[in-house]
Amino acid sequence: MPGVELIDDLRSDIAAGRVIVLAGAGLSKNVAGSAALDWRALLHTGVQHLASLNEDAGWCQWAESSLKLHFLDTLLSVAEATERRLKERQEFTVWLRRQFETLSLANPQPLQSLAAWQCRVMTTNYDTLLEQGLGRQGITWQDGGEVSRFSRGESNAVLHLHGCWNNPDSVVLGIRSYVAVATDQPTQSHLKANVLTKSLVLIGCSDDGLTDPNIGQFLQWLRTLEREMGVECRHYRLYCDKESTPAQDGRVFPVRYGADFGELGAFLHSLIPAGQAEAATAGGSVSVGVRSPRAAWPESVLRYVDALAEKTARLNLLGFGKGLQIDLPIHRAWVPLRVLWTQAMGNQRPGRAVREQGERDLQGVNDVFRKEAGETYRGALLLGEPGAGKTTAARQLAWRLASAAVDPTTLGLPAGICPVFLRFRDLSQQSATEQGGLGQFLQQSLFRNNAPQQFQNPGQDLWDSPAVPILWILDGLDEVVDHGVRKQVAGWVSQTLADREQDRFLVTCRFAGFNRAGLELPEGFREFHVQPLSAADQQQFVTEWFGIVYERLAQPATTAQQKAQRLLSKLADSQYQTQKMRELTGNPMLLTVLCLVFHDNEDLPRQRGAVYERCVEVLLEHWRKSLYASPTGARLQPLEPLAVREVLMQVAWWLHAEENRTAESQTVLAKQAEEVLQLMNPDYRQKLTAQQFLDRVVEETGILAGEQDGRLSFLHLTFQEFLVARSAVAGRKAQFLGQRVAASDWWLEATLLALQSDRDFCKEFFRSLLQQPRLEDRPKVLTDCLTEAQFVESEPFVEVLRDADKRPERATLVLNSLQ
Repeated sequence: MPGVELIDDLRSDIAAGRVIVLAGAGLSKNVAGSAALDWRALLHTGVQHLASLNEDAGWCQWAESSLKLHFLDTLLSVAEATERRLKERQEFTVWLRRQFETLSLANPQPLQSLAAWQCRVMTTNYDTLLEQGLGRQGITWQDGGEVSRFSRGESNAVLHLHGCWNNPDSVVLGIRSYVAVATDQPTQSHLKANVLTKSLVLIGCSDDGLTDPNIGQFLQWLRTLEREMGVECRHYRLYCDKESTPAQDGRVFPVRYGADFGELGAFLHSLIPAGQAEAATAGGSVSVGVRSPRAAWPESVLRYVDALAEKTARLNLLGFGKGLQIDLPIHRAWVPLRVLWTQAMGNQRPGRAVREQGERDLQGVNDVFRKEAGETYRGALLLGEPGAGKTTAARQLAWRLASAAVDPTTLGLPAGICPVFLRFRDLSQQSATEQGGLGQFLQQSLFRNNAPQQFQNPGQDLWDSPAVPILWILDGLDEVVDHGVRKQVAGWVSQTLADREQDRFLVTCRFAGFNRAGLELPEGFREFHVQPLSAADQQQFVTEWFGIVYERLAQPATTAQQKAQRLLSKLADSQYQTQKMRELTGNPMLLTVLCLVFHDNEDLPRQRGAVYERCVEVLLEHWRKSLYASPTGARLQPLEPLAVREVLMQVAWWLHAEENRTAESQTVLAKQAEEVLQLMNPDYRQKLTAQQFLDRVVEETGILAGEQDGRLSFLHLTFQEFLVARSAVAGRKAQFLGQRVAASDWWLEATLLALQSDRDFCKEFFRSLLQQPRLEDRPKVLTDCLTEAQFVESEPFVEVLRDADKRPERATLVLNSLQ
């Protein structure tokens, strides 16, 4: 029977400490008898109290008749008017006291049983019956610090979501007070945080209570969250035959506890975890502390995982800066990636995500640890293009597990596994050259100097806890710059895989970063290729982007929908359906920029280079405008955009001059900035040293990002390559590009972008390219360059090159490439 299965699931969740109770007025009526009132009956006493004070008879008659209706908006209107009139007469506190002060427990058994569950309890009730029956203190939604402790599992207080009668200012009764609690960011954040790690058990909650402006909005958020994330956990709504049978609502399942209200206590008692039932039956005291399902983890590790859940819960939206922070919940800001499992290895690995022979069907990135045909894999290698969403996918997995939003076993992971999120960009040069391996990297990354001494080294405590398996989420293997060190780090992963049999691994890397370094990971790893966003993914992405951004900007939902639809229609035009433009729209980071550009201008550029140009403009101008409009930024004199761009072009060119170099210390880069600033108008540098100038560029533009070891790098390799192209065009370095691209793919993308400039630059470039030896060995380079230089006229242009080169066989090669 489904009911038996649900009850078994509920019993298991209680025993594992995975539940949090939300109690409604029905529970108060059960334990206090007829003396307790539901919300509608309570409003009736308020109207009667006003009538006794000679309130207008017509209004009282309207209020009484309205309370007989079943429209929530009408009830809220009565509540608002009743609250306002009582407060105007200074009778609100008096009325509350008369309704609740003398309430006492007539039937304590349900609460004694509930106490033995040892779980946290929230309530929408105004009375203090739960405190009496559970032996706990009460707090309200306004008690910020205590609510935070409750959410972290550090307090067993009863949390009154709609206030308590003995604190009248906290009571949520009418429309305005409901709006106050429903829009109070800390309250809503804590309410959501509680259910991200627990299953709700709704006891005594009526349809009125579950559709009010606060709880109704919260449950709608929960339904959306669980639908989008594919969450499998259940929530439970208890009911009896005296009530109408509630329908399943999302993941909230109805559970029958008996024929009438009197059977609730026995039912709650039947769910008490083993070992606690006797104490509850005898009426003895039971511990009401909050049980942790992660009891095997050291306390320092628990603290780290809490911090990890908080750190990964939100994403800062690209393009909005300090003056307008838009950070979005990660479950809403991310379209789940599709990946392909490939068995192609070594030289057969492609340069980008494409379907290959022998690959399995597409699957979601959250399924990479599931068993396939009885096979067990302990590692997943996630390869993708820059901006494909690898890091966000890694963060999202870390958040889901750290916050306990998902049971690890549903992902194919061992029960009780502890997530650890490490970015290889944080690997110091010293650590890379030492012999401590992943264990040392773990300890250094997780060390917390400002924590109490016994909690400072969760990495060591975790490493020394053989009963606790680790999920190593290792992001950005390609960000270990030196190829030799990168191979060494890959060896660390192999060694740890062999040494720690219970651990699991997720490693992310760019295609190029894996291929060029000749890396290999051991047996036990499966290789997945992140796929570009499909047309459906792009539609979801764009729709969600405008929806959540316009929500934060307090814009109407209809405006967001219309804007999203106009952008999607624009992207369907033929000029955006070329292969290169489809690559842009299939990349989450670049699609984000397109959304931002369209948000600002209702238009899009046509060429890829122009899109990157707009990306740079967004990062240079949008963040700057937001910052300088903010209270803290108003005192700053804006940096000259021309100076910033020139400095960034020089920095990009210098970095790119050494193959695979993407980061360097700020001190070294400041020397490059100084060369540019000395040649410019002194006013542009505003009496700033080159170091100070770079500091402000990092803080105010977002294009350069600081790394943990003090080095700077571009936010994305795309921006480095674009600025290299602009530097090449500005410096007329076509001949140089011809020499470099003939020898190395490192210069290919920058060259292709540069070829979108003027005809003379292209002619000089091709003259240089056709003079390079062994060009026949790299025909694709020539084909790509000719394709990108879209305004090259075939035969006349080839004639110019033939005359200049005096080598007919090269002209033939060009002609073949053009066909």
